[in-house]
Amino acid sequence: RRKAAERQVNYQKTHDQGTGFLNRAALEAVVEDTLQSLEHGHQSLIVINVGFSNARSIQTRYGFEAFDEILKEFR
Repeated sequence: RRKAAERQVNYQKTHDQGTGFLNRAALEAVVEDTLQSLEHGHQSLIVINVGFSNARSIQTRYGFEAFDEILKEFR
């Protein structure tokens, strides 16, 4: 039980509650670790940032839950 609770707390620290995506701090850590591991190899890393210019209006009109569902479509 304790291990499961610790895993749950760690997940909550590193993920967005609504979408399940990594939060900014966790994503930056993963990208940094990946870049360091690729530094001496011949592999590449592509990071794509998708932004919504109308995110605030979608959230206001339809709610945060609806916007989270839209974001989940990009998983």
